[in-house]
Amino acid sequence: MMPCDILRARVRGIDDCTGRTDFANPLLVPVVRTLAAQFLKFDIRETSEVLERTLIDLVALMVETPHAVPMDLPLHKSLATITHERIVDFISDNFADPELSPKTVASVLKISTRYLHKLFHAHGISFEQTLMKIRLAEAHRLLASPVVAGKKPSICEIAFACGFSSQAHFSTRFRNHFGTTPRSVVSNTRCPPIFPKLSE
Repeated sequence: MMPCDILRARVRGIDDCTGRTDFANPLLVPVVRTLAAQFLKFDIRETSEVLERTLIDLVALMVETPHAVPMDLPLHKSLATITHERIVDFISDNFADPELSPKTVASVLKISTRYLHKLFHAHGISFEQTLMKIRLAEAHRLLASPVVAGKKPSICEIAFACGFSSQAHFSTRFRNHFGTTPRSVVSNTRCPPIFPKLSE
C-alpha cells in the first residue's frame, strides 16, 4: 500500500476527489495499475525507494491530468492489450521464419513465455493459431496474385517463403483452413494477358 501522507503532500485535495469515477487520467490508470501489481510480485528491497517514487509520480500525474486525453484517441487500452498488439505485429513481421516460437517472441519483447500465452488465452486464440492464420493469409495472397511478366513462384516456393517446413504440411493446413487446395487457387486465378487484345 502507498502511504497516504505522501500522496496528500503531492496532490492537493486528493481525499476529496478519489471518491469520483472520473478523477484520474484514463490513459494512465491501466499503466499505473499494472505497474503496481508487478511491483508487488518482486522482492525489490534495494530499489524500493526509487520504484516507490516513480509510482508516486505516476499516480500524481494520473490524478493531476484527469481530462488530458487527446480527442482523436480511441478509448484507452490496457497495457495487456497493447502488449498483445505488439506481439501480433512482431509475428506479422517475422512469420516467414520457420523457427519463430513463443519463447523467441517473448525474449525479444522482454516478457515471460507464460505471460505471452496468458495474453493470447485472454483473446481466445493461441500463439500457434495466430501464427498459422497469418502464414496462410499471406500464402493465399501470393497464390492468388496474377502472373507478372510470365513469372510466378511455385507452390513449394510460396510454402517455404511463408514459414512452412514442407509443401505437404502447407497443403494440408491450407486445405483445412480454406476448404480448397493451393493448386486450385492458382488454377482459378485470372492472369492478365501479356499483350493487350487489339480492338476490332
